[in-house]
Amino acid sequence: LEKSVDDFTLFGDLSQVADASDEATAIGDAMAEAEAKATLFNDREDLFNSEVTEYEQLSRVKKNFEPYKNLWVTAAEWLDKSAEWLNGSFLMLDAEKVEEDVTAMGLTIVKTAKFFASNGLDKQAHVAEQIKEQVAAFKPHVPIMTALRTKGMATRHWERISTDTGKRIMPDDAFTLTDALELDLGAQLETVEKIAESAAKEYTIEMTLDKMLEEWKGMFLIIQDYRDSGTGVVKGVDEIMAVLDEHVTLTQAMQFSAFKGPFEERIEDWNRKILTISDVLEQWLAVQRGWLYLEPIFASADIKKQLPNEAKKFATVDKNWKQTISAAKNDLLAMNFCDNLKLLERFNESAALLDEVAKGLSDYLESKRGV
Repeated sequence: LEKSVDDFTLFGDLSQVADASDEATAIGDAMAEAEAKATLFNDREDLFNSEVTEYEQLSRVKKNFEPYKNLWVTAAEWLDKSAEWLNGSFLMLDAEKVEEDVTAMGLTIVKTAKFFASNGLDKQAHVAEQIKEQVAAFKPHVPIMTALRTKGMATRHWERISTDTGKRIMPDDAFTLTDALELDLGAQLETVEKIAESAAKEYTIEMTLDKMLEEWKGMFLIIQDYRDSGTGVVKGVDEIMAVLDEHVTLTQAMQFSAFKGPFEERIEDWNRKILTISDVLEQWLAVQRGWLYLEPIFASADIKKQLPNEAKKFATVDKNWKQTISAAKNDLLAMNFCDNLKLLERFNESAALLDEVAKGLSDYLESKRGV
């Protein structure tokens, strides 16, 4: 390894980047393997209470080799990636990753340039300087690239940029970063960034709507049989109600957003949907509480005889209840079943009837207590 590192000083020209990078990677892998073996040997020495060997030479070689590896691997990476960024599909660019890579490679190459210059290694220092200049020349393009590759950029945003800047831009699969830079949009960066900000805010709204809809795909009603009544009751709605509360809050926030424009109709429709579901579930639980309380009471023939009007009203509620539970068993997806204004109307009617029945029963019991 030490001889390989010594021989590595022969590389000193930008045309040798590919070969130097491959060899540097191979030597780096060999060093990693040697370090792993050294660690294994030390572990075994410690296991047998033997004197632990110090691999000072390996540490020294690794330290001496690091600047060379950083130079050639970074140079090769820069040449490959910058060519891909400039000439590849613009629509496939990950702007955040590009910015991250440019920053990282820039810091590494500056550090290596200083090392070789201070150690009188002119050939390597010259290569490092060339790469450093290329990175420095590319950096000013990062802000405009980041703005143009903002998530959420749609046709309406490209049309706004074209109108506001006077530069026609409508990227397709053949469009490249080089094409974008030739438009000199960097001179109007503030205008482009403002439009990109709108695109990002609108994208957040769209993604939030999509995420909420996706969450409802896993929300199912749980219908549990109730004794031997032939019907059932709804159970485990706490999770659904918690999601509803969160989604109502998120939707209301979107309704007040200055960037809701493209999705205003969708937001309003979604708001109507989740409010309907919320109302249905709340009224469903209220009716269920009343039904559970009164069902065993009005199962008594004596009560039916004593309270014929209330018994008739409860029979109507009971019939609606059983029909609702039967229908729910056939469509347990909460969003499908509960987004139903007719169902809400039925529950409202049942709730009103249950109040009347409960009042009649209360009056009857009070009269019995009086006697």
